Amino acid sequence: MNTGYAAVNGLKMYYEVHGSGPGRPLVLLPGGVLTIELSFGAVLPALAEGRQVIVTELQGHGRTADIDRDMSMAAFAGDVAGLLGHLGVGQADVFGFSLGGGVALQLALDRPELVGRLVAASVGYSPDGTHPDIADPARWATSTRMPKIGRASCRERV
Repeated sequence: MNTGYAAVNGLKMYYEVHGSGPGRPLVLLPGGVLTIELSFGAVLPALAEGRQVIVTELQGHGRTADIDRDMSMAAFAGDVAGLLGHLGVGQADVFGFSLGGGVALQLALDRPELVGRLVAASVGYSPDGTHPDIADPARWATSTRMPKIGRASCRERV
């Protein structure tokens, strides 16, 4: 496994590269306020057996610190595009879970040349059903609805 930080769009974006193999790499995009381990830890070794897998943590998530800009699908997708450029990846298959699924869809809309196959799992189409503790980042640190590691990560953000 290789890890690092890519300087993209004013952000130091944490990423990991697992495995190797022929064909397009697979990019995994975790769910909101989740880390790589919480979203994909159980399946990552199997996915990386026969191909390269790139996993990242979005702005304000896990080991990627927050910066002074709005968190939006367009910004997140631009960051993922920047990460692919940083890694020299011309096209990848993309799997996104929850928030990561929305980012994957936005990436395909904004930069279709970067996306081969796309899987978006558990993606909301409207914020109407989102609990306020999840919708409001100011409430993440004290929310009982957030994963425990997510609450700790929110308190430790730079």
